[in-house]
Amino acid sequence: DGELRNAIYCISSYLCVELISGVRLDTLRHNIDIYLRHTTELNTGYPLTFILMLQGATELLLDNDSSATSSATDHVLVNAYEPTVKDDDYMMAMLYVFQGSVYHAWGDYGRGLVLALKTGILSDKLLSHSANMPCLFYQGFAFYASAQKSSQIMERRRLKRQGMKRHDILKGWVKGGCCNVAHYVAMLDAELAVLNGTKKAVVEELYQKTIVLAARGGWVQDAATANERLALYFRDQGDTVDAGWRFQQAIGYYEDWGFRAKAALLRKENMDSIE
Repeated sequence: DGELRNAIYCISSYLCVELISGVRLDTLRHNIDIYLRHTTELNTGYPLTFILMLQGATELLLDNDSSATSSATDHVLVNAYEPTVKDDDYMMAMLYVFQGSVYHAWGDYGRGLVLALKTGILSDKLLSHSANMPCLFYQGFAFYASAQKSSQIMERRRLKRQGMKRHDILKGWVKGGCCNVAHYVAMLDAELAVLNGTKKAVVEELYQKTIVLAARGGWVQDAATANERLALYFRDQGDTVDAGWRFQQAIGYYEDWGFRAKAALLRKENMDSIE
């Protein structure tokens, strides 16, 4: 029984990694369905709950209702599972990761900020690197993106400091040889450059570096986000031509990932720029 539970736990962890590593969402849904068919009857407890939470996050990203998906996260994930796992620190941490992945994918950095403030920096002793890496990235991104929107100097500084704490941890991992977070660091570099008012050419170079690293590594959703953020930056700079091209690139990457609702939303909201 112990060996079976360990095997199920390993498979569960692998499926979680699929969510953040760019595996097509339709493929992930299929893999989850197979897992559930073979394990439900075993009544394995938390490993099963873990996958049900992952399934909830995946279905939110596959939902075609772009107006409801992000706001539905609290109902689909938190209200459904927090009462069950609230006394298990590891499971609560994974719930935060799944929440963060949905908020980040939808660009809902307001909810992402609230979640980051609630959870704080999670311990490496609690989460594996594979789970903590995206968690730190989502948090850092939410702090930087929120700081960019804030008109209050003190609040911008506070949010920037919190973002830099997560950013620095990820930088340390890259220096230690963890190549899986290099594109996270590059994207946070780009977001920080925007926040600091860095020259346009430098900002574009940092986003382009992110896109190349993410696309080569197979993290298509992150390549999509980087293109989308660069498009928004160009639009804010009055460069509608380059913005339109970057929106097209983002849409392509989101469709490759299977995130059709986000692709459709970007196409609808930026029709003039794209055409």
